[in-house]
Amino acid sequence: MTIHHVVKERNFDSVFQSAKGSASAKLTIKLKVELFALDPSVADSPAGGEHPVHLVNSLSHAKRGLVIDADDDTIMCRSWVTHEWEEFKTKFKKMVEMSWNNQMILLPGGPKKGAGSHVNDYKTMLATERAPAHVECALELDLTSNGAHAEIEVARKVDKRREFRSDMERIVDTDVEFSTTTMKGFRDRKIFQVTAAHEVGHWLRDVDKTHFSHVDWEYAKTLPAAERAHAQYGHTLGKHVAMMGGGNLCTEHEAQPWLSRIGRHVSTLAGWKFMHRIPFRKRFP
Repeated sequence: MTIHHVVKERNFDSVFQSAKGSASAKLTIKLKVELFALDPSVADSPAGGEHPVHLVNSLSHAKRGLVIDADDDTIMCRSWVTHEWEEFKTKFKKMVEMSWNNQMILLPGGPKKGAGSHVNDYKTMLATERAPAHVECALELDLTSNGAHAEIEVARKVDKRREFRSDMERIVDTDVEFSTTTMKGFRDRKIFQVTAAHEVGHWLRDVDKTHFSHVDWEYAKTLPAAERAHAQYGHTLGKHVAMMGGGNLCTEHEAQPWLSRIGRHVSTLAGWKFMHRIPFRKRFP
């Protein structure tokens, strides 16, 4: 048997659990995240240094300042009050994990040439007689200040109605709520997303990459530069509803971090494929 249960890398750690009883085998990406309660008074000032933080016990002690978003627009923000910050961190973890989990299934294709016997490894992924060998995918966040894989500043808007363009390194308090958008040509179709889950997705990158790309970046690269920013979020509805587009659906693109890691855990099997949980469970209840 050649199962490696724990793999640790600079981009993220991962843990493989064999099937047990009726519980499926599971591959969990463990991402260590450090959140910074951004000090808005020096957020984009050289005087603030890297990731300036300001937490207060009373709103009367809060600072205010203009914070620059990903579009270079400035939004008035204030310091976090301690109890707000604790509540935010709890919700951040809950909403991001909820968005990514219970969607993705991996199916092995067959034995890997020259890797030895795969029979015992295959059996570790058999949960029931009704279903083929498979592995559930999961994401688990560890909010830490020690050895984080991801570092994210969090600004606290003064006016929650103001739009703020977040990115993987800076988000705002409202990004842990569901937002609703539509797509041109499909105005009657509401598309839901938790922005924080999308931005965390960018941190699920290959070890030699700076970020995990948007769902339609390969298509967007074929367009003139001025058209790429919008197109990379999905130029068709099927792409746009993806987590790394404008929605909350995990597709084969979102499964790539797990597909790229599973071979490090199970070295005797190859040809892994993605399947969404809903059609999988309908076929193998």
